Formats: sequence, structure tokens, C-alpha cells
Amino acid sequence: MISEHFSTNKPQIFVAYSRADEEVRKQLETSLAVLRRQRQIDLWYDRLITPGKEWRNEIDEHLASAQIILLLVSPDFINSDYCYGVEMKRAMECHRAGTARVIPIIVRPTDWEKTPFGALQALPRDGQAVSTWDDEDLALLDISRGIRSVVDELRELPNSAADPSRQQPVPPSETQAHAVSRKSLLQELGGMKGIFELRGNRKDLAFVEQLLDGFCNIIMTKYGVPRSAPERPKQYRSFEGLLTGFTESKQRLESAPSFIQDLSVELEHNGWSILGLREVIDTIGGALERQDTSEATLYLVEKRLLSLYSLCRDLVTAQSDESVAELEKVLSHGEDEHTEFKSTLRYNLETRQLDKKMEMAVLKAVAGLMNHDGGMLYVGVDDKGQVLGIKPDLSTLKKKNEDGFRTHFDNIFSQHIGPEHRSLLEVGFVSVNDDKVFTVTIKPADRPVFIRDGNDEKLRVRLGNMTKTFNTRQAIEYFMIRWPGRTRADDYGD
Repeated sequence: MISEHFSTNKPQIFVAYSRADEEVRKQLETSLAVLRRQRQIDLWYDRLITPGKEWRNEIDEHLASAQIILLLVSPDFINSDYCYGVEMKRAMECHRAGTARVIPIIVRPTDWEKTPFGALQALPRDGQAVSTWDDEDLALLDISRGIRSVVDELRELPNSAADPSRQQPVPPSETQAHAVSRKSLLQELGGMKGIFELRGNRKDLAFVEQLLDGFCNIIMTKYGVPRSAPERPKQYRSFEGLLTGFTESKQRLESAPSFIQDLSVELEHNGWSILGLREVIDTIGGALERQDTSEATLYLVEKRLLSLYSLCRDLVTAQSDESVAELEKVLSHGEDEHTEFKSTLRYNLETRQLDKKMEMAVLKAVAGLMNHDGGMLYVGVDDKGQVLGIKPDLSTLKKKNEDGFRTHFDNIFSQHIGPEHRSLLEVGFVSVNDDKVFTVTIKPADRPVFIRDGNDEKLRVRLGNMTKTFNTRQAIEYFMIRWPGRTRADDYGD
């Protein structure tokens, strides 16, 4: 079964195609860039065979290990003895055995319905060949959306033994800690924030203890702090006790385990210390143990919890050498269908003044990516990939730091796009030399996202290397492809 074969939680996609259709294969690879950047898939085709390897063996091996097999169907594909007689035949064997899903991609018109794969659901929609679409970008978008739906479907197949993401989490040891994904910690942090925002009775201290334990668990997990009984209550007290042993002197801290030293360095970078963290935990823990629900104490506890949330957010989103290397790779590649550079958020480099038009340009880019297939936005980078940094923008803000920048972005996003869509974004900063680049990771929206600019409210979509504004006819056609089944006006936020 595919669920048994799908043990890596990351589908391997094999692309079978005729060399006559190589240009379409390249375009398809570009259209799947978001899935690849999000590490949702691994894409393989014969051009990836390295010199010195036996190409038939390589093709056989990757066909056998693929969970999704794409057949780029055209007259040349069917005419090819190898494509049709070997690759297609083996692909259908895998499909019938249940170890792979075969998806025909109709590239050019051909009589394919009576072939062995003729009964399979093809892409683009209705099996309309890519070459016959008025806008091939829309055809490729329809294909990428269809493939994403298959990837999501495979992830839902029940097989907890094969799929590591379905197993219960095991607290990491010191050596395992840094293997914990940033994404999983951000999800846990989001859960803690949700508990704080949705709590009912302010005097219900069970919420407070749940939050305190949660924040401590995030820090302990990130830095690999060992724990002997992770499931017992008052986990925060064991963490506080561990910190106490390294707050007495600098010499003791220098001899501390590596996880304490790493934590100490990042705490100092964020204006904290081991001692300060211990005192915050002790303040909240003391109120819990005294069952103190006085207004003064609850006010102090809430302030301390908010400071812990901010600290956890900054620690979890702190950049690594890998984030710098990834940024350099993106800058060298340049802008594409899923990547946009903006020089500033609100500072006009020509007039050297604050310019609201700059803000709208950034928000239009964000909305365009949300309405397409998601992607990345980098602020502080010009269109040639040169880092300009965010210092000019910071000079225009009342709070001239990362938190002020992030808060201002959130405010204009909520004003012009809507707070209901904020969960689709993940923002952060990457340090470059003595400046920073603001990064926005954008997920695709499940319904149209409109941007409001005065009385103007239009649909903007990222297609190719630019964001396009759709007229009514284009928008209707796009709705049918991008959000099939959503036809009522209230579905679109009107």
C-alpha cells in the first residue's frame, strides 16, 4: 500500500516525459517550487542522473521508490518506445500494486483516453492539454494544486507505524534536541498563545500552570535540557531548579553543560539572563503554589507570561547559519513565481521620506502569493538580490527595533488585508552583516484574499515574476481553478 511505502513523510515524485516536452517539464518544476521549498516533496527526473551512473538502473530505482508518478502525456510520449513501453508500463504496475499514484499530465492534445492510463483522473482539469489553454500559467497552477491535493491525501493515509508524524512525541535528549523542527516548536508556541487568548476566568490558575509548563517545555526542548520525568506536573519547578545551579557565578556558568551555555548566549542576545529567566518562573510558580488570585498578583503574572511568550517566540525564530545560507541561495537565484524582493516596507529610497505607496506594494505582493500557491517575501532586498537592510524603515518607526517593525507590519496587514488571514504568514528576520532582512513565509489561502486600498478592492495574483491584477472575467475563471466549488459571494468575503 502507498501508506506503507510512504514512510519518509515526504513523497518522492518521479517525472516521466519525452525530451520533446522538456520545456514543459521545466515549467512544471517551477510551478512546484513552493512544495519543494516547504520540503513537502522530492522531485526526480532523468536529468538528475550524475555522470558515471547507469541511467537505466537509476530510472528503475527511482520509479520503484516513487509515491507519485507524473506522466507528461503528448504524441511524442506515446510515440517513444521507452516512455510508453517501459516507464509507463512500470508506473502502471506500481499503481495497480498500490505503491504509487500515477497522474497523467496532458501536455499536448493526443488520443490518450484508450491507453492503459486512460481511466485515471488527469491534470489539468477535464484533461484539457496545457498547450490549448489561453494562459498556460493558469494550466500549470491547476496542475500544481492538483498535485498538492494528492500530497495532502497521502499524508492522511492511516499508518502510524510508517509515518513518523503520527507517532506520539518523545521528549528529546541533549543530543536529540536540535533535531526538533523549528516548525513543530512554532506550532506548540501558537498553541500556548491560543490558550492565553482563549482563557476564561482570570482566576482559574490551571490555565496559568498549563502556560508556564508549556513555555518552559518549549525552551527545554529547543536546547535539549534533560528531564527525568517529563510528564509529571510542575515541570517548571525542575527547570527552575536546574537554572538555579548556574546563576551563582560566571565561573559556574562557564563550566555548565553546553545546553545551558547555548541558552545563556541567546538569552543575553535577547536582553535576558539565566537569573532573570529563573526569577520570572519563580514569580509565576510562587503565585500558583500560594493559590494567590488577588488582582495585583494576577496582573503581575499576566505580564510575566507575556514576557515569556515573547522570549520563546524570539528564541524559536532565532536564525541559524542555515538560515543565512538559505538566504544567500535565494538571493543568488533571484525572483521567481514564488519569491519576491522588496527594497523597503515604507521608506522611499528616492525621496528619502516615508511613503505609504511602499507599504501597499508590499501588501499587494503578499496578497498575490496568498492567492497563488504561497511563497516567500524578502523586505530589505532590491530586485537584483542586493541586501539593503531594514535600517531606513526602522528610522520611520516609533519603536525602532525588530518588534516595532513586526508590529507595524501586522497592523497594516490587518488594516488592508484582514486579521483573519494572519495565520497564513510566518515572519522573521535574518541578520546580514550589521543589518537585517525581514522575511515573510506565505501559505496559500483557502479562499480569495482581497486587498483594500481606499475604495479599491481587487484580486491580485502572483503569476510568473510579477503580481497581476485580475479583471472580472479573469477573476471568475481563476476562482473556478484555484477554489473549485466556492461560488457563493459570501465565500469570498463580500
